This record gives sequence, structure tokens and C-alpha cells, in this order.
Amino acid sequence: MKASTDGIPIEKGTRAKDAGEEKYDVGGVLLARPFKIQKIGPVRLFVEDMEKMVAFYRDDLGFAITEEVNYKGHRCVFLRANTEHHAMAL
Repeated sequence: MKASTDGIPIEKGTRAKDAGEEKYDVGGVLLARPFKIQKIGPVRLFVEDMEKMVAFYRDDLGFAITEEVNYKGHRCVFLRANTEHHAMAL
């Protein structure tokens, strides 16, 4: 992994205990921030090898293809997880 070779500790990251004091009442739950993240997405990724990435997200991670289009000569694939039209675009 490039991150590892660049000296970035991939096992590190932000943990709930690192966020600070849980002092904000957000929908009846005390949080360290005055907001609650609802969702992230849809995510759009530029990829070099479309077939490899489609196979990974579809076959390995279980995403379903919802639509494919050609935009300015480039193949675009939209994938979903659960009930959204698409959670990811390649």
C-alpha cells in the first residue's frame, strides 16, 4: 500500500474517544459535535481499470450495477448498496 510505504500509519485514525467531551444533545444523544452524520455519498471515483474496479465492487463487496452510461467517450458505472439508486459511481 502506498500509504504504508509513505510512512502513514494506516492502523491509526479518529476514534470516538478522541472526539472530545460529549456535551451536545443531538436528537437525545450526547455527542462531541453539535451534529450527527447521516450518510456519506454518493461517492464518485475516477479509475484506471474499469473492469477490475467493477468486478471488485460488484463481486467482492456485493454492490449491484444500476446503470451504465457513456459520457464524453468514457464508460461510467453506477452501483448501489441497499435501496439507493446508486451509492457509488465509477
